[in-house]
Amino acid sequence: MLVVFAFDEELEDIDIVDMPINTIDDLEEEQKEFFEWLFNKDNNHEYWIIRNGEKTTCSYDSRAFVKWFDEKKQGAEKAMIVEQYAKKKIEDMPILYF
Repeated sequence: MLVVFAFDEELEDIDIVDMPINTIDDLEEEQKEFFEWLFNKDNNHEYWIIRNGEKTTCSYDSRAFVKWFDEKKQGAEKAMIVEQYAKKKIEDMPILYF
């Protein structure tokens, strides 16, 4: 099932990700879990921006979500980025705002 990852409310800068169909009903919960993992300073991952030796914020995109999702769902059907930086509006597709 294709999902739009939107980085602005006008849907002008979007990524399109193919997600396993069984996760579509729980997309917002998956996003919430991702953000909890991403911004938890106990987690050492490549998305941290370090200033003066401290984790301050994260720099991430849909690739980070897909990598996290695929590692979390080991052995299950995987997510896959279909298109990044799409400049077209997509109708009738679930949208996650990042």
